[in-house]
Amino acid sequence: MLLSSLPENIPLPEFAGEPDGSIGMQWENGPNRIFALSVSGKGVIIYAGRLGKASKAHGTEVFSDSLPTSLMGYLHRLFS
Repeated sequence: MLLSSLPENIPLPEFAGEPDGSIGMQWENGPNRIFALSVSGKGVIIYAGRLGKASKAHGTEVFSDSLPTSLMGYLHRLFS
């Protein structure tokens, strides 16, 4: 469900299985531009990103039916 809620202009991430059973996703777009998140079967998203030399983001969000607005904003900034 999370992947289907991504906008079409955001490329698919690289995927990795996490030791706790979560699914990790990572996007890169040049030096100092990376965003990663991990989503569990319980609907919890943990994320961290670097969106330029001085801009960092990290936190936890709840996933229900669509990608939280804050995470959508970070991905748009990553690829702007």
